[in-house]
Amino acid sequence: MLFNHRLICVPDSRDPFRAETHGWCYRSMAALTVSATLFEPDTQDEPLGWHKRAGGDIRRAPRRDQDPEHNRPRCVHGSYLGADFCEHAGVCPEILAHARKDVR
Repeated sequence: MLFNHRLICVPDSRDPFRAETHGWCYRSMAALTVSATLFEPDTQDEPLGWHKRAGGDIRRAPRRDQDPEHNRPRCVHGSYLGADFCEHAGVCPEILAHARKDVR
């Protein structure tokens, strides 16, 4: 990629034209390497530390119920809602909506 590094998850499939892929963009190769090392695709929907999801669909791990802490709802920029900081907090629609719910 020209301005970032991308981690791509491709499921095992006999038909490569029907395989659904998921990708996540990172600002550095070091961040991607650490994330790929820690990522458990069977129990975790998405890896940690990405700043942009490359693709429209959120990946769902086949055994996601075994790691509920890691599979909490996230904003479109990868931050967990209600817990972590989003670098786009001033404009992130999910973070802003979640903050409005907390105020009420």
